[in-house]
Amino acid sequence: MKPVVDIVEKLLLAGVNVTVYNGQLDLIVDTFGQEMWVNKLKWPGLSVFSSLRWKPMYGSSSLRDIAAFYKQYQNFAFYWVLKAGHM
Repeated sequence: MKPVVDIVEKLLLAGVNVTVYNGQLDLIVDTFGQEMWVNKLKWPGLSVFSSLRWKPMYGSSSLRDIAAFYKQYQNFAFYWVLKAGHM
């Protein structure tokens, strides 16, 4: 596969909304690997984005069923989807 970090950087700098999502059980592209390339972005908002805590997303009206975690800052969002594999 061809790296797309430079394309993502250009999109972010142009103000385009960028969303990255990853399945918790993905054995092909794991979350740690995704976070590694995200942390290499040359984007002015990266330091704030990196300092954010993961927020839970609930799969139902119950606050017990966490379906995912996410971080979002300006036009960049990252979702870590629980109980999901390669998407």
